[in-house]
Amino acid sequence: MKARCTLIPLLLLAAGTLPLHAAAGPPFPVSDIPPMVTVAPDGSFGCRMLIMGSQGPVLGALVEVEFSPAATGLVAWTVPVPPGADVPVTGPGGGLMFTGTTDINGEVVFHIAGAGCVAEKAGDVDPYIVQVRADNIVMAEPYINSPDAVDADGVLPEVLGFSICDPAAQTTEVGLSDALFHTPGIKNGLQEICTDFTDDGQPAVGLGDATALTPYVRGGTTASCVYNGP
Repeated sequence: MKARCTLIPLLLLAAGTLPLHAAAGPPFPVSDIPPMVTVAPDGSFGCRMLIMGSQGPVLGALVEVEFSPAATGLVAWTVPVPPGADVPVTGPGGGLMFTGTTDINGEVVFHIAGAGCVAEKAGDVDPYIVQVRADNIVMAEPYINSPDAVDADGVLPEVLGFSICDPAAQTTEVGLSDALFHTPGIKNGLQEICTDFTDDGQPAVGLGDATALTPYVRGGTTASCVYNGP
């Protein structure tokens, strides 16, 4: 089963709403960008994006995944950045940003180390939660989800108003509270943004999402983080 961050078709916004190159028509008419950017405490979840031009896959496109300032404050970022995970920089919008270039197949895979699901509150503060751009063209504005979605009390970061990094231990963990949070959506086949990890062709979560989630729950995936709450 493919991860949610692999090949979820998304058409570009209507012509005229996005910046275009000098050539007639948008340079990337149809590309595959996930509706959710999945982060994991150990940075092991691969979020794949595909950039397609009129002639096929685009080689060497600069893809930027920028978190808004509000969303940046709601993610429990893993520090130090684990080996194999992408290292963030400060984006032009003031939040953290991850960059990569597409390969010969037009693909780029991001491994973002962090925790927390952000699907609502950041959008009330900033114009987007996450913005994905290819060669400075806005491709999509996804939400954020994670196997480590909630704090030890089962509360989402957008409810807390700050990240789920534990203030005492300064760690995050995919633990019992996360298992309890994700289970109803999977068991009942609900449409749950925070638990939607796989591309199974269905809007509701289910077995594929459980399969993607299980290694993190069983392993109790833990990472150090910087507490940014009150």
